[in-house]
Amino acid sequence: MDPSEAFEAARAASVKRGEVKPYFLTLHVPRDWTYDQIEELVQQEHPNSEFTLRGPRVVEMDGERVLEYGVAIKMDISHIGSNAETRLATKIRKVVQDSGKAYPTRLSTIYGLDVKQEKQDETMAGGGSVVSPPPSTTTSRQRRGFLLCPRP
Repeated sequence: MDPSEAFEAARAASVKRGEVKPYFLTLHVPRDWTYDQIEELVQQEHPNSEFTLRGPRVVEMDGERVLEYGVAIKMDISHIGSNAETRLATKIRKVVQDSGKAYPTRLSTIYGLDVKQEKQDETMAGGGSVVSPPPSTTTSRQRRGFLLCPRP
């Protein structure tokens, strides 16, 4: 298999939009927390997810007794790749800027990085004013052409 075929095969096998997977994790909460508080926290962090709690079990940590719950949560994992891509782009931008080079504004826009702050920093040095661009109606994946290249 040549490199381009391998790349396309990996792309075809990647996570699809809206794909849900179960995760099992352990939560430690204060002893006075209720199910409603845990549910609110989970829903804030993972909206529209389904979860079940197992427990509680009282455990001691650093001399304090806390409640330990097992949590089975079904989460939408389709955003993990784009989040990883944005985190990597953020780190690349920092390395480029720390080396004294300019990071292209267009790349900041594509990855949803803080373009307004960059413009403000540039403007303050030059004494001008900042005008924010209008909000985009396309997603970052559309701007990068991902939706223009359907999977086989």
